[in-house]
Amino acid sequence: MTDEPRIYVDEELFLGRLDEQDRFRDAMRAVMASTKSNDPPFIFLFYGEGGMGKSKLLRRFRDVATSEPPFEREFQTLLVDWELERSRSLDLQVAREAIRVEDVFDHIHRAAMDNGWGRHLSAYQEAVKLRGQAEDKVAKALARETGESRYAPVRDLGAEVIAALVRRGAGVSGHWQEPLAKATSAVVQGGAEQLALVNEWLKARVRLKPNEESLYREPNDSLARALGQGLAAVARGAPLLVMLDTYEIVARADPWVRSVIKAAGPRVVWVIAGRDNLAASRPAARYVGYSGEFPRRLTAWDVQELAIDYVAEYFYDRAPERPITREEAEALHRATLGVPLALKHAADLWASGVPLRAITDGIPDRAPRDEIVKLMSQRILIHCDDPAHRRALYLLAMQRRPDADVQTAVLRPDQGPFDLMAHLDRLATCYSSIRVTGGARLHEASAAFMREYLLTPELRAGDEVKTVAASANAAARARQVTLEQDLLRLQDRCASDDWQEAVLDTVDWLLWHDEVAAWRELMPRLIEGLGYQPRLAGSLLEVTAAFETALSNDGRKRLKALQQGMGDKATVDDADAMLSELERWLKQHDTHDTDAAELRAILDLRRGEWCYRRESYTEALRQYEEGWISPD
Repeated sequence: MTDEPRIYVDEELFLGRLDEQDRFRDAMRAVMASTKSNDPPFIFLFYGEGGMGKSKLLRRFRDVATSEPPFEREFQTLLVDWELERSRSLDLQVAREAIRVEDVFDHIHRAAMDNGWGRHLSAYQEAVKLRGQAEDKVAKALARETGESRYAPVRDLGAEVIAALVRRGAGVSGHWQEPLAKATSAVVQGGAEQLALVNEWLKARVRLKPNEESLYREPNDSLARALGQGLAAVARGAPLLVMLDTYEIVARADPWVRSVIKAAGPRVVWVIAGRDNLAASRPAARYVGYSGEFPRRLTAWDVQELAIDYVAEYFYDRAPERPITREEAEALHRATLGVPLALKHAADLWASGVPLRAITDGIPDRAPRDEIVKLMSQRILIHCDDPAHRRALYLLAMQRRPDADVQTAVLRPDQGPFDLMAHLDRLATCYSSIRVTGGARLHEASAAFMREYLLTPELRAGDEVKTVAASANAAARARQVTLEQDLLRLQDRCASDDWQEAVLDTVDWLLWHDEVAAWRELMPRLIEGLGYQPRLAGSLLEVTAAFETALSNDGRKRLKALQQGMGDKATVDDADAMLSELERWLKQHDTHDTDAAELRAILDLRRGEWCYRRESYTEALRQYEEGWISPD
């Protein structure tokens, strides 16, 4: 046991990390006392494996800034947890390399707006508006390019490809990879002359204003500066603490986030927590770390395990009625390596009366941290004797996002009133890995391990998993059907974020208990996404990829073909294989419903695009003609 005062973060005991807290306090004092405008910002980087307590340390910093003298009422705070943001937003529910930089900025901006700082962010809002105006001008100028002229090749490229080309030097986001790929034969092979033609056309036909042109050509840099300047304006009133958690989700946008940091100035303190060590440069990967750009006021910590004394204190706090000896604390530390998330799981078992040997025995001496947390997660499920508790843990591990409707449908008892929030609060007191704030879910690492456990053939085929999945799917399906009653056209459905979420939920729950039914739902939705909403198509493949180890051999083969055909580096052969798979499926399952002709047209148009890419112009024209659906 230690002599330190007991500190709680989000109602959970917080232990250790004393040096880190002292360094943070020193930084805040320096910011409060400084009057220099040219000082670099303070940046704190936490990195390490999942479950090591990075998120808890970040929130401890938040509490120090907001409730500890002399900092209370002196600092403003902004917290963006990318794990939570991803569960709420479709634009983040794609492969991490496909997340757009502008979407990352928009989420930070939205969080700042929620804090009531909108008046300080007018420059960013104006930049977003001007970017949209510039892209609209380009699209309208293209529409005016009719007939044959020296600019006909530019017209044939389309607005997205033109944007991708002029932005190549500034770094093309994943959103632009497919449009850029379409330009390969038309422009890239033509070299500088064709690109010069595009620039000439922009100058002659579009005539963007200087501020519009800057935002059109380098939107990420311009938006980053505007967002950073907005945060600097917020900090003029009082210093600002910005915290970005589970940063690995959006780390692809990091080069431009650094531009935000620079523009925000020295009165903004940054705390960034993620799995990767962003401080160290990696020459082999051509990566320049934060230490290369921010040599002063940068602190990076590899968050490590807790000491034995802290283990004893944590277990005493969780179960004061069951005193723990030094020897027992040492055995638990050996079994968990002091990994905070594994300790929490072990403490849940200890508090429920599970014998020490049942917690510690069978842990390999040199087990990696991930394996330890996985084993502890499994033991919680094994020793969970309450069927209602086990059903709730299964549900929270299986869900792709927090969903109150689904949670109510699965967890509601057969009779009587039901208070979902009260039920989840009671569960959280028994299982420390449960997060209730912002939507009920498990800690990210715990959810990953429990999910892997439940995807084993024996568990996935069991009645408990199938019952949870069936009830959840029924609720998700009902919501999808309700939405479709007011969204009669495919393009209207694909334009609806709520409908997209409902489709992803339905497919996800089907994959838990009926792969055949899941493919029947997924394939037409995938074709619709190819036609009207590429983001939906990408998200469907992301959902399916999470079940890859549990798919049938044919299912894995199909998934691979679809992924390769839609990937950033897709070749003509990859696209042909993908389209052939979709066409074969549609032919076999065509029920002659009202959407079938539209689905066939979408595939014809997509094949026409790829025929054009390989310069099979006659075949491309035939495919376009077959894909054309008359408005009548």
